[in-house]
Amino acid sequence: MDTHHGNPRSSGETETRKGIRAGLKNKLIWTMLGVGALPLMLTMILSYVQGTKSLQGVIGASFKALAYETSTKIDLLIEGEISRNIRHATHPSIRSAVSGFNQALLDPEARQKYIQEETANSTLSILETDASQALQSFQKRKTRSVLATRALYVTDAFGILRASINDFPELLHSKNPDWGKAITGGKEFVYIGPVTFNEKAESFLMTFAIPILDDREKTIGVLHHVFDAKEFFSGSIEPITFGETGHVMMVDSRGMVIDCPILPTGFILPDPVLVKSVTGESPDWVKTMGDGHGGEELSIIGFSPLEQTREW
Repeated sequence: MDTHHGNPRSSGETETRKGIRAGLKNKLIWTMLGVGALPLMLTMILSYVQGTKSLQGVIGASFKALAYETSTKIDLLIEGEISRNIRHATHPSIRSAVSGFNQALLDPEARQKYIQEETANSTLSILETDASQALQSFQKRKTRSVLATRALYVTDAFGILRASINDFPELLHSKNPDWGKAITGGKEFVYIGPVTFNEKAESFLMTFAIPILDDREKTIGVLHHVFDAKEFFSGSIEPITFGETGHVMMVDSRGMVIDCPILPTGFILPDPVLVKSVTGESPDWVKTMGDGHGGEELSIIGFSPLEQTREW
């Protein structure tokens, strides 16, 4: 019996060609997938970057608007308080008390004698004068500013205390910047002092000083109003929160915290770059590494200066 055997070489070549075709086909498929996937991945990355940038812009603009709205509210709060104190400074009892003492103490010897006598005596007699009672009447309504008040008093043209609602102020004020600037600043001058720590009150205080004018609009004395800074501003700042950690805070140009629901008043922000970034002269927003509260991650911060208050 004859048996026919096929050509083994021919069979091997056929398998090889099939393998080449299959491998080439797979390579073409993977190449097509790779070429198609690469633009898709680039598009996704670019879309993510652009989307992130766009989202940051939306968030930043929202924070800027919130900061501006809050700063406007604070401006109105301060402006309202200044207007009230200007009206208080025109009260007849206050003007007459100051002008009367100014005339009596024109002589330097008489003035020095009076200072020595008053230094030896208690300030209780001052609290009982008509001018002091007028000041106390201004404090009857339990408004936010009244609750934040630590002192409200009057000094004459020599810096001597003439009226007060309490025993907080000292007798002599001629060396204090609030008296010195208000007594020489002119009829429209308003002094808004920096927030500083007061050992007697054991808190951070700020002072408004308003000139007291006579009938000829000449400055004859000064009305001083001293507030606890945190109590004065907190009602307009601390209720504003958003998200888990978002909040509004108030700092001065040095980076000192005036009011914040997290950081204490008087705390100095440790990053000068951050402080410079968020204390610009016009409303804006910035991206910073760190938020001034200990976090080091990327933060978006909106800010706005007190534009009206800066004009006083």
